Amino acid sequence: MRKTGYPYKVYNGKALREALQHAKFYAPAIPWLLGLLCGAGAIGRLTQQQTNALTDLVRHVIDAHSGSALQIFKDTLLMHGGALLMTIFLGFSLIGCPLLLLVPFFQGAGLGLVSGYFYSVYHLTGVGYCLAVLYPAALVAGAALLFSCRESWYYSANAYEKAIRGRGEVAQNETRLFLVRQTVYLLLCALSAAIEAGFSALFTGLFRL
Repeated sequence: MRKTGYPYKVYNGKALREALQHAKFYAPAIPWLLGLLCGAGAIGRLTQQQTNALTDLVRHVIDAHSGSALQIFKDTLLMHGGALLMTIFLGFSLIGCPLLLLVPFFQGAGLGLVSGYFYSVYHLTGVGYCLAVLYPAALVAGAALLFSCRESWYYSANAYEKAIRGRGEVAQNETRLFLVRQTVYLLLCALSAAIEAGFSALFTGLFRL
């Protein structure tokens, strides 16, 4: 490669090819972030009926986080675990890759919508509530979902290559490894539910909403 006066190599397309080869590692994070931004930005564009429905939802969230720790744990595990089970199901689908991007998008949109409402109605108090009660568990659950999407993306794409294009068969150990990793991510969801229950017990009483 021709040397230049710059401290870096002349671009030859290699970096782009490597990035595309590893797209499965970061692709799920993009729709999650887009969903987060879209959810937060949608607050000012809601109709009165939609605003009333969102108000009822947020009121339910606040009331639920004032309940027993066990109930909070179960509700949170059901919500985040359900999303992760959807990614596992799509991983077994030959056309699961494009559909997998919708799961983190809607999870991010839900978090963004609720966060935007807390800020628009309760201002700094709402931001504090999100930071102390909602975000710690949401970040852990979000990471688990993104890792799960990555594994399902790879497994679905691999199955498509082998089943549709005739490039072999999915080995039994591949499926076993896929399920073991997804079980770890389900345990992360359980951890996020425990975090939400614990943080709710510690901090909910500090906010008057």
